[in-house]
Amino acid sequence: KLAAKALSALALISTLGALASAAPCPDGAQTCAASAAADEATLLQLASKQATKPRFVPAVGLLATRAELREVARRASPKDLRGLSPDQAVELSFCSIITCLNFLDPMREENCARCLYDWLSPGLNSEIGVNGIALGYATDMLSIPLFHNNGTNTYINAWCGKGGLVGCSVKKNFPGPGANSYMEWEDVWNIGKQYPAKQWSGEWWRGAELGFIMLTPVAWAGAGMWPAGLTIGVTPAQHAVLRPVLDDAFGTGKTWQQKKATQALITSMITKFFESRLAEGQLNIPEDLKAFQFQLLNKVALNRDVSWADALAFVSLQTTALVVGAAGDFLPEPFYIFFGDLTKQYAQEVKALEPFVKNKYGTQLASQSCAPSKTSCLTLASTSVMDGLTFAGGISVPTDISAAVGLLYSTSPTN
Repeated sequence: KLAAKALSALALISTLGALASAAPCPDGAQTCAASAAADEATLLQLASKQATKPRFVPAVGLLATRAELREVARRASPKDLRGLSPDQAVELSFCSIITCLNFLDPMREENCARCLYDWLSPGLNSEIGVNGIALGYATDMLSIPLFHNNGTNTYINAWCGKGGLVGCSVKKNFPGPGANSYMEWEDVWNIGKQYPAKQWSGEWWRGAELGFIMLTPVAWAGAGMWPAGLTIGVTPAQHAVLRPVLDDAFGTGKTWQQKKATQALITSMITKFFESRLAEGQLNIPEDLKAFQFQLLNKVALNRDVSWADALAFVSLQTTALVVGAAGDFLPEPFYIFFGDLTKQYAQEVKALEPFVKNKYGTQLASQSCAPSKTSCLTLASTSVMDGLTFAGGISVPTDISAAVGLLYSTSPTN
């Protein structure tokens, strides 16, 4: 089944141009189903002729044909589509589900941004997605990659223009209407110091945000947690329960002896990792670094051993979760049915972590309350550890190492 999904993914990705030019089928026409079946057969035939095997494919079957997307749009109510026409919803969803998840395209990020930007430009104050974000926020975020100048000063150009940071202290209505960006240190400090009191009072809620990126809660939909989403967005009371667990799990130990033992463990694992890659005759970056980071963090945090095959499978899920978390926020809610596999697999990974979290912190968590979540504090803590493995150190550390390796060894003429 997974092989068939991978083959379908490769077929659909390699023939996006043909799909983009396809005319919509009239509702109820028998030729529509026949044509869609013929298209699928042709695509699979084309894919089977490709001799090269993709080094990386998405972890879950997120791809859909336009015919499937049209059927979802046809059944959705105008309220569900949040003001978009069915055709607009289909094209917007096609961008998110196909173009943005085309991991075989070296220009995936820019093509995703351009594709979504074209469809989101009208109606900047309209709300989209389950988080109800403004279209203007989406288009502003998608415009950022388009500000790059040969890969340099992208953020400075997006926020301050080519004049640079001098005199650039506030940018109003960016990203999105009603959102103001502050660049001055003192402004950030004065606003930031209000966070604790206003979060505890309930006046402010940070939400599941990675910087300016608001993640859709689709990956966490099966966890039963509330607030739903990345556990960065938990309430302060929940955070007070979870933070001691995370500090201890991902720390190096409280005593000097514990710290030395952790350092020796990490050094040993790094040595074995390089030996295994040398024996294999290849080091794939960033995939292998992400897989090793997953092994390392599991061992240090939970004394859990993860096989290389399972680590590589996790990297596939990790990448899909990150892309869907960002691009999925632009989708009307009815189209989230195409992400069901991601929700299921994320919940399964959390469930696999629970016995290890319980072994170390079960007694500590048993007496705690994690309301308003319906799940136990054990499940919420396991979800938080999973988030760390997936989004925090699990992806940021290998990404930084990849950049460093590229800086040292890449032969690209642009370096």
